[in-house]
Amino acid sequence: YAFMKPTGGWANMTENAKLIASDGAGSDHFGAGVAIDGDTAVIGAHYDDGKGSAYAFHGLSDCNSNAALDICDIAGGTSQDCQTNGVPDECELAGNDCNTNSIPDECEADTDEDGLIDGCDNCPDDANPAQCNFDGDSEGDACDADDDNDGVDDVLDECEYTIPGVSVDAVGCPPVVPGDFDRDGDFDLADWAALQECFTGANVAGNPDCGTPRLPCQE
Repeated sequence: YAFMKPTGGWANMTENAKLIASDGAGSDHFGAGVAIDGDTAVIGAHYDDGKGSAYAFHGLSDCNSNAALDICDIAGGTSQDCQTNGVPDECELAGNDCNTNSIPDECEADTDEDGLIDGCDNCPDDANPAQCNFDGDSEGDACDADDDNDGVDDVLDECEYTIPGVSVDAVGCPPVVPGDFDRDGDFDLADWAALQECFTGANVAGNPDCGTPRLPCQE
């Protein structure tokens, strides 16, 4: 029998659970040896099948503090255990429930297998692990037909990463302004910074980005 210490201490107790062997028989001597570590108990049956067996029981704790053993919560349907690891789902949500639906992320679909469940992925059908989203809309760059939201589809856009809100021509390009590295229609301090980077440090040998708009997010 498994007992959980009540708040008032060990007095007048009844068992919280009865542990039984899945294939036990009366002559097995189940319980002749017991070892406990944390919420796991290993129970020996010295004469099972003439050679002895050990049975492991996990979940002999009360992680959700409802005065019932975790294994009983799971067995009785009070708690779900989607990972079948003997731990109630509600005890595995910290940092592991990005869409706050009380289901651990490991148990939810990740259609594109990019490490982000569909409910938290801005491109659930197209791998986009960095969640790049240049125009900040509901679709990530991997699945957005118009990454810069300028009204010109990417397949026709000759200036694909124009800063959102800037007026563009029929092929998606803003007015040509000499030195306008970020293609926002003017030449300002941000462009000076890009120019300086292109002619110093790692870019001194030449970098293709120095002749095109800066891509805001790289996979």
